[in-house]
Amino acid sequence: MGIERAFHDVTDVDPRGCGAAPPAPQLCGPGATITKTNIGTAYVNICPGLNGERLIADFTGCTQFRLMLHSNLIGTGAFAARVVRDADDVVLAESTNLGAAGERELDTDWTNLPAAFLGVGVVTLRAQAKSATATDDPVFRALRLGLR
Repeated sequence: MGIERAFHDVTDVDPRGCGAAPPAPQLCGPGATITKTNIGTAYVNICPGLNGERLIADFTGCTQFRLMLHSNLIGTGAFAARVVRDADDVVLAESTNLGAAGERELDTDWTNLPAAFLGVGVVTLRAQAKSATATDDPVFRALRLGLR
């Protein structure tokens, strides 16, 4: 399966899981540019909405994932980002140093799923970020999830 067919909208769950051909790549996650004014030094949800919209993903039959987060890190602190399972904050992927200010793309490349995500079926995820400087104002544009 080529990478262009592996990325799909995690908000549109295919009940056939990884055994099925996923739909064409689509935007998911923030879905629209969002600025997190004064992001803080503790992880916060970065998708729009009162508590950050949750993302839905079907891990049925999957063994690997790839996350791509597109952002413009505005401020002076070092930034970190992660995607966690909503029910218990188990980490799917985390980068503790995205670097300082500027355009950034977190790309995990194809990575084996953590044991906590193998054979779990449909789960809800949350994308989160933080900065070493509480008053930083990063902009998040898109989050893409690939499963295979």
